[in-house]
Amino acid sequence: PKILDLQKSQPAIVYINGNYWGIYNIRTKYDETYFKNKYNINEDDLVVLKNPSGDIGQPVDIGFAGDELSFCKLFDFIKNNDMRIEQNYRYIQTLMDVDNYIEYNILEIFCGNDDWPANNVRAWRKRTSKYESNAPYGHDGRWRWLVFDLDCGFGLFGKSYKNNTLAMATAEGSTEWRNTDQYTIMLRKLLQNDEFKTKFINRFVELLNTRYYEYTVVEKLDEFRKIYAPYIPDHINRWKLHKENIENWETEIRSMREYALRRPNAIREHICEYFGINISELK
Repeated sequence: PKILDLQKSQPAIVYINGNYWGIYNIRTKYDETYFKNKYNINEDDLVVLKNPSGDIGQPVDIGFAGDELSFCKLFDFIKNNDMRIEQNYRYIQTLMDVDNYIEYNILEIFCGNDDWPANNVRAWRKRTSKYESNAPYGHDGRWRWLVFDLDCGFGLFGKSYKNNTLAMATAEGSTEWRNTDQYTIMLRKLLQNDEFKTKFINRFVELLNTRYYEYTVVEKLDEFRKIYAPYIPDHINRWKLHKENIENWETEIRSMREYALRRPNAIREHICEYFGINISELK
């Protein structure tokens, strides 16, 4: 199944010692309790890596020293082997959940996250001695990815809906901190495999026509606007945001609406450019 782990959230008005403290969002924390409640994985069997780099000795967020070696094994195999060879690709599928990885990258790319893929990445697995093909979802020992911190997406800081995050996430030879080869090589090399590439393109187009469809996203954006709008003036006053006002806030909302409306077609152009295909082939 194509499953993404998302942090549920709830906007809240905060008071501390009776003093108004503004608008906050309460979010689910990716901790031992989360994985116990959702997947029934015990704390002692859980491994979570923050910004996994493929480096031996990288600190382990949840788990024990040495738990990063499983990710290093995955990373090194992709880096040093030809993913066009079916046997290699089949082996990779025993180390990582390919569907989850595709779904995760599509979301990051669609949102235009500018603080990724070298940052804001969380990967997890249940610690097993080998791949358990018949185990329940999440218990098979394969690596999966968590959606985390998309703040620098959706046009923040004036980034255009034309921002080509697909090219950024697959760049080779980049000197920017966020997308050096170490952080783009996995997706880049997996896209050399025809089966993975086809699945990636088809799923991206499917999502652009459904979950990320222009008016579906705008409708959700308008829902959030209605929730927050009555509380924005008090929040601005509380923090003495003199350079801010309701009109500025509405301007940012309009910017996000434009992003939502124009991003799907921009992404289709990016897909065609990257893979050398015609727009008519994207059904």
